This record gives sequence, structure tokens and C-alpha cells, in this order.
Amino acid sequence: MTSPAEIPNPSRNRTRRRGRPGENQDLILFQGHRDPLSNLAPLSSPLMLLGQAFPTVEHAYQYLKMCFLNKAKGAEKIRETDSPYRCMHLGNKVTPREKERWLEGPAYSVMQGLVIMKLIQDRRLQGYLYHQKGKRFVELTTNPIWGAGPQGFQNLKKLRAEGKLHLPPGCLDGRNWMGRIYEDLSQQIEPNRELESGWTYIESRQESRRPASIRRRATQSSLGWPSCRRGDDRAAPSDDSGAQRGSRKTRGSSSRSEN
Repeated sequence: MTSPAEIPNPSRNRTRRRGRPGENQDLILFQGHRDPLSNLAPLSSPLMLLGQAFPTVEHAYQYLKMCFLNKAKGAEKIRETDSPYRCMHLGNKVTPREKERWLEGPAYSVMQGLVIMKLIQDRRLQGYLYHQKGKRFVELTTNPIWGAGPQGFQNLKKLRAEGKLHLPPGCLDGRNWMGRIYEDLSQQIEPNRELESGWTYIESRQESRRPASIRRRATQSSLGWPSCRRGDDRAAPSDDSGAQRGSRKTRGSSSRSEN
């Protein structure tokens, strides 16, 4: 069974590499393509989805977004690009109404499903999350939907520089959807000595927005992936995300494009 000492702590390693004070044990920050928790990080093996292979979660997310909005050409451009940052740029080429439809529709559930698929193929990351149960996860970006938000980003940077990493009330002005996804999934991982990897997911008994079963939720049919067809103007998938209205703006690695 994998021991805690063998499980990488991406946040702790990042702090040491940059010469910053150690992070508070109750708060996990993640950001950028070098962080394993980030959607921009290269995967150990591509995600196979709808007959396509995607090198990062960001690629798969933006591709499915274009499919949901019936933008076959945009989906093809995303599939062909190597850069996850380029994917964000291409995924931002939607109208305000289309963005609203996506965020109020399946955006949260699609992202959650993709992170589940990422964890299924990365047992070491599962083990890392298991040891972070009960901690707060925050995507350290200015994104008002998926991250800490503009002011939250500045607040956390200041606290980290002072070596006082914690999450006081009102610190974040973003909704931190990515952090919520990791917090939820970390509660569903338990040791399993019958598996060589030593880890498995357990069935959720908490909020309905959490997946009922990690393996069942990983199938295309249960996740309701939108298919990418030219001229397909059918109704949106019925997957209930509980997503809310919002916008996303990006510059560099400290923020993300509107999704």
C-alpha cells in the first residue's frame, strides 16, 4: 500500500522551489501547468473521450464546451492544438449568451467528470487527495467562477508572502468551483488493501452534486457528454451541474479564460 511519504505534495514542492514560506496545512493552492492539480498540467496518459485523445483536462473541457454549443469547427481547432493556454483562448470565442448557457448548463458537471477521469488514471494523485481530506482547495487565479477571483487572488498572494496562509471569511471574491470539486472528491477516496495501488473511491453519501459512484460517473452515458455534430441543435444534456451565471477573464497563468 502506498505510504504517505511516497505521495507527492505539489503545493509543498512548489512553495519550496520558489523559496516561499511553508503553506498552511489547512489550505491547498494550485495554479499553472506545472501543478498536477491544474487542468493545464500534462496528463500521465491522454484522456480518451468520444473517440478522441486529449493531453490535458483543459483540452477535453474546451472541446466538450464547443460540442455543447454546436461549434464543430471550434472543437476541431481545440483538438488540433498542443497548448492548453491556446485551448482557453479558442474556448473564449463565444458570445455572452453562449457563455451563459454553458455555465448555467453542464459546465460544472462536465469539469467534475473530467477531473474524475484524471484521478482514475492517476492513483498517486488519488493518494495525495486522500491525505488532504478536510482541507480547503483554492485555484490561485483571478477567475471569478473557477478560481479565487481578482481580489481573492491578491489577498492570498499577500498572505502567502507573509507566511500566514489561511482563508479568513470574505477572503475570496471568486466562487472557486475548481477548489470545490477537489474538496468534494477528496472525501470519496479511501484506502483499499485489495488493490495494488492501495486506493479506491467510495460511494458518496453526502451532497447530491457529488458523483454517486466514481466508476459509474466515468462512463460517457452517465456523464452525458455532448456530441460534436455540425448543425446539431438539440437540447442540452440533462446532466444537472448546479452551475451559476458568471464570467471568466484571463491574463497569463494567474487567470483563466471565460469558460
